[in-house]
Amino acid sequence: MRHLVIMGLLLALAGCQVSGQNDIGSQMGIPIDNQMTDRTNIENTLETQPADVSNEVLAQCLTEKGVVMYGTLWCSHCNNQKSMFGDSFKYIDFIDCDQERQVCSDEGVRGYPTWIIAGRAYSGEQTFEKLKQASGCR
Repeated sequence: MRHLVIMGLLLALAGCQVSGQNDIGSQMGIPIDNQMTDRTNIENTLETQPADVSNEVLAQCLTEKGVVMYGTLWCSHCNNQKSMFGDSFKYIDFIDCDQERQVCSDEGVRGYPTWIIAGRAYSGEQTFEKLKQASGCR
């Protein structure tokens, strides 16, 4: 049990990486966009994004287009991403990789959060603008 706690802390400190590889999905043949948004951009986005109908429209559009966010409940980066959407996160197709390990493994998820958009894996926290651009949502 002690080893699991230490391992969990190390994973959290490593930016929620499941392995040392940054090639999410490469074994599955999924192209990757490794542009992980830095924390400053996320904080700026949180400050400027109103928690309003536009968040809800984006979240619903992402789900309609088959976009999926893979993560865990303990991952701080996943929680930052959820906070961006506020109450509208309930519309996001979210897969908890602690509960759905096989699904995440089958999708080649190696770090959290990972967004799969139109067959591409996007690793790390993504801005609304990046999600819109990748998905075609407005």
